[in-house]
Amino acid sequence: GVETICFGYLKDMNYFNRQQIISGICLICLAGLVGCDSGKERNATVQGTVTIDGMLTKSGSVVFHPSDDVPAAYGTIHRDGTFALRIGRGNPRDPDHSKISPGSYVATVTIRGPSTPDEELGPGAPPKPGVRLSAAKYSNKKTSDLAYTIKSGMNVINIRVESPSEKEFLEESAEQGTDTPDSEEQSA
Repeated sequence: GVETICFGYLKDMNYFNRQQIISGICLICLAGLVGCDSGKERNATVQGTVTIDGMLTKSGSVVFHPSDDVPAAYGTIHRDGTFALRIGRGNPRDPDHSKISPGSYVATVTIRGPSTPDEELGPGAPPKPGVRLSAAKYSNKKTSDLAYTIKSGMNVINIRVESPSEKEFLEESAEQGTDTPDSEEQSA
């Protein structure tokens, strides 16, 4: 049977090749036992809402950046202002119940206005993104003040962000070449 084939094959090999194969098999078995994960169990579910200036937002993205050596968790903000975090593709059968590792996280939130379909980034490229509706500090994990501790089980988190200051909004609009309501009134 298989034993005769495997061991017979190993018996015919010289000592050096036999040791390499046996070492390789041991490493594969050890990798299977240890796994490629950080060792932290993924047993937390995170869902919630995102509001901007007290109003539920209708689109955007949320990223929870871990302080530990575990993968970041991502979520899309739905039309009703809700989100659910996932790692990678999450749970394809039930994306709102994907598991992440418990621990400390800093959240970043990006909320943009609608893109203009006739303004492309280049030939064949997607439309130019809409103007950012959330303050810039929430888009960077180094400046975001959205810190959360995730515990095992269900976690419901309601994220509150602010819109950019008028100065920040005008600066970004000028960088993107976007017309602001004031510039449209002045040109009329």
